Amino acid sequence: MFGLYNIQGPQFQGPLEQLYQVHPVVRSQAAKFNLHPETDQQSDQPEQRRPRQAAAAYAKSLNLDHEREPLYHVDQIMHKNPHTIGANARLADAWSMLQNHKVKQMPVVDDKNHTVGLLTQTDLLRRIIVNSEDDLLQVPQAPVREVMITPVITAEPLTDIRRIAKVMAEYGLPALPITDEKQFLIGIVTRGDILRKFANTPPLQLWS
Repeated sequence: MFGLYNIQGPQFQGPLEQLYQVHPVVRSQAAKFNLHPETDQQSDQPEQRRPRQAAAAYAKSLNLDHEREPLYHVDQIMHKNPHTIGANARLADAWSMLQNHKVKQMPVVDDKNHTVGLLTQTDLLRRIIVNSEDDLLQVPQAPVREVMITPVITAEPLTDIRRIAKVMAEYGLPALPITDEKQFLIGIVTRGDILRKFANTPPLQLWS
């Protein structure tokens, strides 16, 4: 099950097929990374094969209709109790939090711990200027709500990670907040978490 949230609260809760209807995919949003590493022009050194094999597994995972494989739920790989930030926090504070916690994205929550957006380092860097040491040189007096992704897509903890991967790839998202049945934030899963899962899992057996 997936959800869609913004500052006003929940906008949608339901299956993936209905999510497409209420929040259509914009093709320019698609994740800009190579899902077909066999076409990669880089040299095939041993140290490069593992992430490329993981990307191939990620691409394979997007085929939900033609293969029936054991289910892996997102609660098996998500980061529990993630660092969060408020929508009214200053951009300078947001940058400091990302650096201090060594993360590239954080869920944005309201005072009830309901998800209202997703802040990414990439989006933040479009509004601020930092030096080679990642120290702030220039930052506008603007709140996080002006740069965060909203409405934000969320998922429940028992969602199949192949469906999570499909949503992240199609909507161009680096991460997805995970919420419980009461709409409280309980975790976050990143693209890297999914790639590592497929890289470290033996080949999945098809059910007969």
